[in-house]
Amino acid sequence: MQTEENAGLRRVPLDLYTPLYGAAWEEFLDANVRVRIDADRMFTFHVERPARSLRASKADLGQAE
Repeated sequence: MQTEENAGLRRVPLDLYTPLYGAAWEEFLDANVRVRIDADRMFTFHVERPARSLRASKADLGQAE
């Protein structure tokens, strides 16, 4: 990710994690090896989940009704 063509991609984790972990994050990013997989096919799976209320019920919170 140190090449010019990857500058935009490199900027994303730096912008996200440098404020959290400090300048050492850039050293960590540069020291770790990454692999790009150029897949011919990609498979995904999606499951519809029932809608949940935004409010937690007392039972969800472990409280008696």
